[in-house]
Amino acid sequence: MQLQFCEGDSHTLSCAHFSKNISILSANYGRLTGAQVCGWGPIKSTHCKADGALAKVQAHCQGRSHCTLRATNSEFGDPCDETYKYLEVTIFLSQTFSQLDTLLLNKCQFTNAFVKIERKNQFSALVYKTPFCSWTEFHQHYFSELPHSNQPTFHYDSHHWSTYGSKYPQNGTTGFDDKETKLETYDKTSFTKICLGMKVESQTRFIVINKKAKSLYELISKETYEPTTLGRDEWKKLVGPQASLQNNCEREGFNAKGDRRFFYLSRARIGIIGNQEDNCDSPDSRIGFGTGGQEKKSTPRHKENTCGNEAHWSSDNRDQSIKAMGYILVQ
Repeated sequence: MQLQFCEGDSHTLSCAHFSKNISILSANYGRLTGAQVCGWGPIKSTHCKADGALAKVQAHCQGRSHCTLRATNSEFGDPCDETYKYLEVTIFLSQTFSQLDTLLLNKCQFTNAFVKIERKNQFSALVYKTPFCSWTEFHQHYFSELPHSNQPTFHYDSHHWSTYGSKYPQNGTTGFDDKETKLETYDKTSFTKICLGMKVESQTRFIVINKKAKSLYELISKETYEPTTLGRDEWKKLVGPQASLQNNCEREGFNAKGDRRFFYLSRARIGIIGNQEDNCDSPDSRIGFGTGGQEKKSTPRHKENTCGNEAHWSSDNRDQSIKAMGYILVQ
């Protein structure tokens, strides 16, 4: 969440009564916008940044349950004269988050809401997480227990993609772990960017999509294909050096699936599909989130692998069946 304090103001951030910690992801003292933020003073510059602002704010607040921030020249220095300044801080609520989790969030620079996808044996599941805070307190979500099963909760065909509400939201505060969740923000959070992450074995990789929508629900639930233009190499970065796709079709984006009667062979709610033939009639490979395929003895497409990479029939890096832990963050 992004907070702004006008020059001369002092504010206390506190989440002590929720036994949580504060994570500072970015900070600037100065001015990067016009009169729409703290606009009741002179504005000579909108390219004003105080050196070392992030380090100073982190020294006050990082990892603590409460801290006080002062938006003053005596605290940060005066980076631009004749300009009324403000302190802008991007803050994240952290409960059981590790240092690694903070580093991952910094990689994508996303803070408003995020999604994770769980890997369980041969399936993964979409999770949506939104720890968020107000000026002086953090609001906590209350959750129920996650059952243990081999059901592919967020397979391409799952009703969770087309319904409101949460699923196993108790895992929404547990960080970048292997527990599935879908929070209510799936249908309530607007965004202009999406950060996609996959953890294969111990390595987590991220890519970013510039996409504007009222919510993921609005974008996905109608099952209308929405293209993206990242390219096959960018999608393969999510999986790493073992990633494999067929060389044709390359249909990518939201609700990506094949044409005509064999559309079900490889599908992705978010991702890319490929085919060995020069069309999208019968795709046999995919990289993505909320995926699905069709199991056949002659052409196994591992329909229960709902996050990761499946590739068969003349793919560019051999046949692959890679199951991943996935994360989706939005801003």
